[in-house]
Amino acid sequence: MQLSLLLPVLSLLGTLTAAKQMQVNYYTDTRCSKFASQIDVTWADRLGSGGQNCFNYQYGNSVNIADCYEKSCVCQFYYKTNCGGDYNTVTGGASGDSNCSSGSKYKSFRCFYYN
Repeated sequence: MQLSLLLPVLSLLGTLTAAKQMQVNYYTDTRCSKFASQIDVTWADRLGSGGQNCFNYQYGNSVNIADCYEKSCVCQFYYKTNCGGDYNTVTGGASGDSNCSSGSKYKSFRCFYYN
């Protein structure tokens, strides 16, 4: 009986921790106008938390933070896998942000948010 009560609670907790924090879009052109793919980010760390999230992904010729569901979102796009080496920073969430970055050579990224 107790297990049957615990399962719905655990299911709800899993849903809460997987909330979409931002959406990263990839484009086939270099100006973020010809949509190709999107990634729903649910694993970003709070800015300044020391989190080490990293997502290996290479696609398209430009990238942006299309939607930010926090006060502000930041992603660092790396030229090497496993978030190593040099990177470009893209921000989203503030009114008027122009956050398109030409990114055909990006191989990984990590994202952060603050609210």
